[in-house]
Parts: sequence; C-alpha cells; structure tokens
Amino acid sequence: MFLTILAAALVAVAAAGLWLWRQLRSTRRALSGVRAAARLTDGLHERDMQACRARLQAALDEHAVLETADRVLDAALTRHTTTDPNKKKEGGSP
Repeated sequence: MFLTILAAALVAVAAAGLWLWRQLRSTRRALSGVRAAARLTDGLHERDMQACRARLQAALDEHAVLETADRVLDAALTRHTTTDPNKKKEGGSP
C-alpha cells in the first residue's frame, strides 16, 4: 500500500515536472520570438529615421539654395532697376 502511494506520488511529481519543463520551454521560445521582433523593429525604425533625416536634409539644402538664388536675383534686379519716374522705359512710350 505504501509503495503504491509512493509510486503514485512519484508519477504525479514527474508529471508536474514534465508539465513545468514544457511550460518553461514554451515561454522561452515565446520570449525569444519577442526579442527577435524587437530587434527587427528597432532596425527598421533606425533605417526609417535615417531615410527621414536624409529627406529632411535634402529639403533644407534645397531651401538654402533657393534662398541664396533669391538673394542673388534680388541684388541683380536692384542694380538694374531705376527709381527715376522721368526716365524713358525701354521699348515703350514715355
């Protein structure tokens, strides 16, 4: 009788141990998957941020070029325009 109870207890402990081992293994696999997904997401986020920074820098560079061209054009137009209303305009009547 004692041996039967002892055997049943050992079987129960072994079954519980096997169930816990499977749960632990399943949890480790899930955690490994979550970690891999986090690494992938971080990598994609970094790539997207670099692309965004590059587009922003290109837009800022283009804006700076246009501002410089605008200043050069304004300076050239200022030199070639007259404020004298009595001066005859080219190609037109006075």
